[in-house]
Amino acid sequence: MSARVKVLLAVIGLVAVAVAAPFAYGWVTQHLKVGLDAGDDPYAGVTIVHRQLPPSTVPDEWARRLEQQAGEDLGLTVRQDWRPGRGDGSWLRGVAFQRQLAKAVTIPDPRDYRVMGVLTNADDPAAVAAHGAIYLVWFQTPVDSDHWIRSHPKVFTDARQEKHHTTWWAGFDVVSYAPPASGKDLTDVVDHWVRSVTACPDTAEGCVIPQHIATAGAKP
Repeated sequence: MSARVKVLLAVIGLVAVAVAAPFAYGWVTQHLKVGLDAGDDPYAGVTIVHRQLPPSTVPDEWARRLEQQAGEDLGLTVRQDWRPGRGDGSWLRGVAFQRQLAKAVTIPDPRDYRVMGVLTNADDPAAVAAHGAIYLVWFQTPVDSDHWIRSHPKVFTDARQEKHHTTWWAGFDVVSYAPPASGKDLTDVVDHWVRSVTACPDTAEGCVIPQHIATAGAKP
């Protein structure tokens, strides 16, 4: 076989692979369920506020902003490892805290996800009963947060909370909130808060939420 014929056959083979690849991927996804269930929308039920914003920042100030907007002490805890002295302690070294929190929510596996910290009250049953459960996971990159969402994790261990919760994706952060069984539903407050910290991560003073962020995603 001549060199010219070999080159021609190689080119034809590459073209065939390029044409077949999309169909093969579609078949694998549909029939073998690689990464997600066949026919599922990985973002179903998620309000995508922004895929990149807000930039990575310690969310302890955000906790204060949420409580100011809610007009309540929500019992929030911030655990993080980016800036020592901020929040309520280390996330990675807070093994006892993680064990307590894992009774209420799904925690990203550190072998699969790079988590910088969390903002939550899900570890406090009294706060959850009074105000609902809030759980913000702060990832190292938006790629991590996207991966977490697309993996379809079960957020809350409580069946009622899991059924009625809302999830928002804002850049490095994934926020979930489940209203209390009885008491004030803060879903609208949390929705506004997520959009406000996305638009104005550093301060709420003088914050004007741009239209594309104010209306992004399906509002809960």
